[in-house]
Amino acid sequence: MADLSPCHGELGVTEALAALAGRGHAEARSSLTGRTGLVLGLLQDWGPRCGTPGHIPTPGLLTGLSGIGYALLRLGFADTVPSVLLLGAARDGGRG
Repeated sequence: MADLSPCHGELGVTEALAALAGRGHAEARSSLTGRTGLVLGLLQDWGPRCGTPGHIPTPGLLTGLSGIGYALLRLGFADTVPSVLLLGAARDGGRG
């Protein structure tokens, strides 16, 4: 089974779909709903599987538990939680 990490796991795919959906891509928007359900189901069934060899829990941002938690926050609060995968300025220009 795949991992949930935002680097190369299910939450990384979800982030790509969210970026496309946010730019008005209709197919990405409908796929995002299904992918979000898949991620939540995997989380419920298997727990937070890291993107490390053997899915060993690690605190890392891209392949670990903090990345999984952050990506889940992003799913729920995309307007206020910026993506760690997409490099870009904050919406307020970084001024606070």
